[in-house]
Amino acid sequence: MSVEIPRGEPRKDDQPSEIKLDVRFKPYKRVRNFYWPKKGEDPAIVDERYDHTLLLRRKVSLYGILGWIDIVSDDPESWVESLIRGLPIEKPFGETHFEEIYRGRDNIKYTKKPYILRFAFHLHNPAEYAKLLNTYADVNLGQERYMAAWNLSVPRVQRIMQCLEDGKEVILPEKNLINLKTENGNDGDIDGDGRNEDFGRASFVWLPEDLKKLRTIQLTFHRFFDKDDEEPPTEPPIPDRERLLVRT
Repeated sequence: MSVEIPRGEPRKDDQPSEIKLDVRFKPYKRVRNFYWPKKGEDPAIVDERYDHTLLLRRKVSLYGILGWIDIVSDDPESWVESLIRGLPIEKPFGETHFEEIYRGRDNIKYTKKPYILRFAFHLHNPAEYAKLLNTYADVNLGQERYMAAWNLSVPRVQRIMQCLEDGKEVILPEKNLINLKTENGNDGDIDGDGRNEDFGRASFVWLPEDLKKLRTIQLTFHRFFDKDDEEPPTEPPIPDRERLLVRT
C-alpha cells in the first residue's frame, strides 16, 4: 500500500528508544513536526489494507526487539465495520471524523480523517513472540485509560506462532485499545468465545490531527508475569487486576 507523507521537517535521530518496563513515557513529547522520512527510508514498514497517512512515528526497542509506535490514519471503512459489529468509536481527544470530496466511486479525496495509535514489532522467532505475549501496555489518552495487549485472539496467536516456527519473520501490528473504565459499576468480563475468534480489530479509538494533544499520549509497558516466573504459553491469561470485555 502507498503511504501519504505529511509535510514537515526531517527527523534528527534514527536510534530506537529503549522501552523500560513500568516506566511511563510520552513517545511524542518533544515532537514539533509531523513525520518526515529520511532520504532513502521506506516509511511503509507496516502494511495496511488501505492507503494511509503516517502522521507520527517513534522507533523503539523492547527486550531488544525493534518496533515502531505510530499514529496513522484509520481505514475509511472502519466506521462501517464498527456499525455492523456494534462496537463504539471512541474519541478521547475530542471530535474527529472523515470528511471527503466525492468525485466518483474510485475518486474520493479525504479533506479530514481520524487517526489511530498503532504498535508494531519485528519478530524473528517464537522466543521474541513469547516475550511480547507476556507484555501489555497501559495507554493514557486524555482522561481515558486503555490497555494494549498481543494475546486477545487465541487463533491469531497460534497462527503467528506457527509462522515464526516455520522460520518466517513477522512485523506484527496491534491497533486494539481496550478501555479499562468500568461501566454501570460493573467490570467487563472476557468473552471466552470471543478469544477463540481470529479477529483483527476489536476496538475503534479515533484521534484528531492535533500535535498538541498527541504529545500528551502516555504509555507504560508491563509484564503479566514477573521475570522469575515461567514464560507464558501461547494462550496467556488476561491479568486479574483488570477484566476486559472483548466482543466479536
